[in-house]
Amino acid sequence: MARGAPNKVRPPGPPALRSKPADPPGILMRMPLFLQIWGIFSASMFVPAAYALVRDNHPHSQSFFYSGLLGLVIVTLIALALAARPPRFGAAGQLLALLGTFALLPLFLAVPLHDALRTTSFFNAYFDMVSAITTTGADIFADPRRLEPPLHLWRAQVAWMGGLVMWIAASAILAPMSLGGFEITARGQPGRGVVAPQPGDRTDRRRRLWIVARTLTPIYAGLTGVVWVLLLVAGETGLTALVHAMSVMSTSGISPVGGVHHGQAGLGGEVVLFLFMAFALSRLTFSSDTATSGHGRLDRDPEFRIGLLLVLGVPLLMFLRHWSGAYDVDAGDNLDQALRAFWGSMFTVMSYVSTTGFLSTEWDTAQHWSGLGTPGLILM
Repeated sequence: MARGAPNKVRPPGPPALRSKPADPPGILMRMPLFLQIWGIFSASMFVPAAYALVRDNHPHSQSFFYSGLLGLVIVTLIALALAARPPRFGAAGQLLALLGTFALLPLFLAVPLHDALRTTSFFNAYFDMVSAITTTGADIFADPRRLEPPLHLWRAQVAWMGGLVMWIAASAILAPMSLGGFEITARGQPGRGVVAPQPGDRTDRRRRLWIVARTLTPIYAGLTGVVWVLLLVAGETGLTALVHAMSVMSTSGISPVGGVHHGQAGLGGEVVLFLFMAFALSRLTFSSDTATSGHGRLDRDPEFRIGLLLVLGVPLLMFLRHWSGAYDVDAGDNLDQALRAFWGSMFTVMSYVSTTGFLSTEWDTAQHWSGLGTPGLILM
């Protein structure tokens, strides 16, 4: 720039990008995003492998160990082959990496599940992994006793990691591009971002992704650990408490016992899950969207208000309907059953609103209390 020329004022970047911490190792920064995710999921297979080994289940342990080792070898070879190529950090590449994560990566994740189970087709295993990593939670195994505990852990772990990937992607990829629901509250046009591109933005995309991942992962893991401990205190068994904790944080609804209503935590466990499912009612419960046009307070957030209206309004309507039915059969004076019926409705509605899909242990109490059929269709 010539001496005396006026300096151009560049708008400040997001707060997370003002202080640039030390970059991660160069090989990690140069690897394509899809390879990084593939490598992380491959390394995570050693967790169910170790768990199966502790349970003296060597066939399952070998399935996960060798699958994880194979995945790491493949990722390493591809990374070495691409090491000499200049890295490209375009926005389209990040979106394609997400597509590959949710559509192609389950092909590899299904390998240990199919090899360990041996009583289902590979397509069923692939479908189950797609359902898990997208946190859909469509359970194709109707009887949970069909799966060994390491397989239950793997399914919940894939869903938990898929939820983390989606959370990081929403903050680091979709929000800056005003996509994935952020276009509703963003100032910029969908797909265009909020601010004009600046020199070095290609590098900043990868840096932003790294910073967001390093910031959100401890929070996500810490909250999961808190739910796990609280469920253990409530009386739930170790594996079931861990799987339910991961399922609530990822909103997948995966359970090793067929649901919360088949667990041992009871009402105390449901209260714990209810409180943490409330995080799914609004994005403001876990972050402030830099692309939004207002609503910094939770009580003024439209998402939270609508969610609260559903969680309280729908059970209240169901409660009044049940109360009228109970009054007709002279059961309206049973306050204990009335409160249990209201709680069962409120917990189940919260679970469905948050897309978790758990049923309360008291969900059928309203039917027994009033003598009416449970209006489950209202939750669909």
